[in-house]
Amino acid sequence: MFFDRFVARLRPHSSQEGHKKVSQTKEAAAFPKELTLLQFSKNLNSINELNAALKEVDQAIQGKSVTNQQLLLKAEILLRKRKLQKSKELLTSISQDKKDQNSAKAAKHLLKILPQLLHESSKKRLAKLIDDLHKIADKYEHKLQNLPTVDNLPTDFNITYAIRRECAAARSAELPGLSLELINRTLQDEQESLWLLHDKALTLNMMGQPQTAQRILRELKKSTRKEKLTDSINKNIADLNKNSKHYQSKLNLYLAKQLRSTSAAKNLDITFLPEDKEIKAQTKIKSLVFRKARAILTDYPKDCLHLVSSILDYYQGDLAALLLQGEAFYALKKNDEAVHIWKSLVHSQEKNIAKKASELLSQSFSKKAKQISAKDSPKAALKFFIKQHFTHGVAPTINKDIKQILRQLEPPENRFIYPDLEHHYSQLLFNTHVVECLEEQFHERGRLDGTSSAQKPGAIRKTAQKAG
Repeated sequence: MFFDRFVARLRPHSSQEGHKKVSQTKEAAAFPKELTLLQFSKNLNSINELNAALKEVDQAIQGKSVTNQQLLLKAEILLRKRKLQKSKELLTSISQDKKDQNSAKAAKHLLKILPQLLHESSKKRLAKLIDDLHKIADKYEHKLQNLPTVDNLPTDFNITYAIRRECAAARSAELPGLSLELINRTLQDEQESLWLLHDKALTLNMMGQPQTAQRILRELKKSTRKEKLTDSINKNIADLNKNSKHYQSKLNLYLAKQLRSTSAAKNLDITFLPEDKEIKAQTKIKSLVFRKARAILTDYPKDCLHLVSSILDYYQGDLAALLLQGEAFYALKKNDEAVHIWKSLVHSQEKNIAKKASELLSQSFSKKAKQISAKDSPKAALKFFIKQHFTHGVAPTINKDIKQILRQLEPPENRFIYPDLEHHYSQLLFNTHVVECLEEQFHERGRLDGTSSAQKPGAIRKTAQKAG
């Protein structure tokens, strides 16, 4: 647990056990003075870790088992998440605890260095943000003209204003993808910037998402009282209806330009794309890019992912592109991402897409099952395979990998003369294991629900008619 790691740093080492009382006294006395910037939460290196630790502390608070050390950890996490007022209130409360002098001193120390802490944290955050923004622009072979380096920042520098200018320049250069990336990265740090959200709506409209753009603008209108922003929102809501068809007709050009600017650093051959001046609304740029992505999937899955993800930047509802994106993720061993995509497609109204997504899901589960069979047992592998289908809402189906696992589990006594007979035998055996997993699932669900009518394992097979 996150808090256990924190407490471990406060315990004396085993070599000091002989002088335990003296060590504890010295540690308690020196603790506030030795406390450095973000000492409590310094091992939490990502947003996910910070959020998980914060959730853990909040659960302890709800369970009324929280300690001051946990509250100090929460205070620092809140500081790192830029929740200044909440952190300050928490530290002030701890600093007034007369029963826990050590924690009170630590809280007072944090309150004392609060201005320095915030300054250092903001400085590092801004430096990281600016560095990331320049890297994003480099991907597009685009230079940011309004964003100086950290060493050359003016005292009155406004990051939001600078990024808005850069994004406007990117849209003028017909690179809305760059504009969106710059905005999304800045919003990670400047979460409350309404103007950035406003510009995100303009960018999304340009990328063929007028409905999403309108929704963002309407929500912004409800949440702001700034007259200038409200006027701009009203103007752009009206313009969206007029300009959406114009931008829709230029999606092919935007996609081609984005690929042309982002592929050079990857040494990706894009000679299959026509020149910009030759691209019209009816030019099949999307099909050209898709065919290229499909062709290089096996040998260059990373480049395939780049191409198909670029398609989805402008054609979000393209199911074939989504399916291929999942295949690219899987080829890059990013199995969770692949499964997430295929799972979203298995119930598609496009039957061919749904069928292919189901097949790809089954193939991914069977490959994992083969590994489990080799390390654990064929029974465990088969159980994993079937239950994964249940979890993702897909009917389990047999394939050649599962047939091999079934042969290991229950080898046929006699060699089948006809292949069809062996197939039927494997199918019957597989169905039996599917039923067993269903019985186990129903029984477990009944036990958790506390229902008296829950069937015991084996009940379905005892009452069902025998095959044949």
